[in-house]
Amino acid sequence: MMSCCQPPPTARYVCVASPNTPEAVAAARKMIEKVVKEEMNEDGGVAFGIAGGACGSDLLFHEVCNALNIPTQLLLALPEAQFHGAAR
Repeated sequence: MMSCCQPPPTARYVCVASPNTPEAVAAARKMIEKVVKEEMNEDGGVAFGIAGGACGSDLLFHEVCNALNIPTQLLLALPEAQFHGAAR
């Protein structure tokens, strides 16, 4: 049972590199899915996922969570207007 002072269990993802070939995208998706499923099997499971919104593996994380029926929250490293400019 979770204490009222503990945050809900969360799957978190931090991008270290963006896959840039179809093979790399498939491999990254598979690795992300494996880790998220492992987190789901931990005590307490996963209440939601948090990741950035940069193209590449950030988006793959959101897609994997969606496929596994895990709600996600988008966490931008910059204010929204700056993020849109930097993402181009």
